[in-house]
Amino acid sequence: MPEIDVSAEQSEYLEELRAALADEHLGAYGTMRTRDALQYLIDRHEATRDDALVVEGDEAGEASSDETETVGDDEDETGDDAGGSSDAPANPLQAAQQLLDEHDDVWEEVDSDSGKYAVTLPDGSTEYARTRDDVRALLFKHY
Repeated sequence: MPEIDVSAEQSEYLEELRAALADEHLGAYGTMRTRDALQYLIDRHEATRDDALVVEGDEAGEASSDETETVGDDEDETGDDAGGSSDAPANPLQAAQQLLDEHDDVWEEVDSDSGKYAVTLPDGSTEYARTRDDVRALLFKHY
């Protein structure tokens, strides 16, 4: 397996992320490796990148060329068009938690064979999710 070099600061961040993900998803007997935390960041980036490309494509016809160039900037990823605020957290875990908090009116914990959580979609239908990560994915996709 190829290796990557990370700075001490990056290593500390990955360790904090690994611990937070383990606390949230695994319980007392589960283990999460640092590479699992890294994969989480990669998956999160892929989802953000796909969303940014859609936003840029949707706004290109309506915005001037100066505005279109700034749509993909890091500052605008969490701007008003994306449903967040300009002071959105830089930490991916905080951003994920903020997504749950902002849309707490459309998801709830249920006791169902279909899943532990129910998410009401914009069209009024309901999708079930097994984990809070699945809830975040649904919220990210539909809201």
